[in-house]
Amino acid sequence: MLNKPSKYFLVILAGFVTIVLVVMLKAANTAQTADENFVWTIINVSHGDRTGDAHLLQMPTGETWLIDTGFADLAEYMLLPYLQEKGVIHLDKLLISHAHRNHYGGIHVLLNAGITIDELYFDIPHASPCANEDWAMGCDLEHVRNARMYAAQRGVALNNLASGTRLVTEQNSDFNFRVLYRFDGNNTPVGMTSINDTSAIMRMEVGEISVLFPGDLGQQIGEYLAVEGESLNADLLSIPHHGVSVSAPNDFFDRVSPEFGFVSGLNSLWNSDRAKRIKDYFVAHKIPVYVSDQYRAIRVEINNDKYTISTE
Repeated sequence: MLNKPSKYFLVILAGFVTIVLVVMLKAANTAQTADENFVWTIINVSHGDRTGDAHLLQMPTGETWLIDTGFADLAEYMLLPYLQEKGVIHLDKLLISHAHRNHYGGIHVLLNAGITIDELYFDIPHASPCANEDWAMGCDLEHVRNARMYAAQRGVALNNLASGTRLVTEQNSDFNFRVLYRFDGNNTPVGMTSINDTSAIMRMEVGEISVLFPGDLGQQIGEYLAVEGESLNADLLSIPHHGVSVSAPNDFFDRVSPEFGFVSGLNSLWNSDRAKRIKDYFVAHKIPVYVSDQYRAIRVEINNDKYTISTE
């Protein structure tokens, strides 16, 4: 027969085991729920007076994609720590919307930090519109080629985001990602454009939820797509060109007709005269907008016909 101390010991032990099992069960259920959802995270890579984009796509299959990286230094102290904290050490695909450094500058930062990348989708624009940009962070073909070469030397496969390109993820029939439009800046329906208008216009569908990523789409191609574009409607919109009013016209936003908008940029810029037209549009249409630099990250979880938005 057990004495009293032994009985007490068994009671305490049984209670401890029960607590451990409950915690493990909750953790397992949480992990299972997370695995069932697709997660799109807008990571803030805007700071001071500079803006950038970084969109992390995490599939239920375990695949991880990234759209854009932000400037090199902002990628180093904003994007990279976030990825490392979340345990992201591998990217199946890195997609660069267009050839401005606030969208591709962090490629070497990720590679130098040991993050492996299977495929880099990064188009070289036509030389003519690139030569027209003489501002400090404008298009620099040599810099673009060096960034691609740097990735290739580290075993990254190089691809392009041509119009009509479809990107697939392993064993997930509910996911559809395609490039609706992408122009080289010279051979376009509207003549020569800015490098911003070489942005790949990308549409993502997860179950019944759709997202549009138009990069830094500007006025010229924006006006063309507002009339001629197809499949532009989306539930969620990454508002182009960091929300500034030199981007797509209001007719383009009419075509998209989003339920929510997301600005990768600065709240001070969003509330300035430079963004007034676009902000007024979203306010008038009662479309809520999240601005990235108000948070460390904005997280959108999608499951079939539902989505939830949370912030860090």
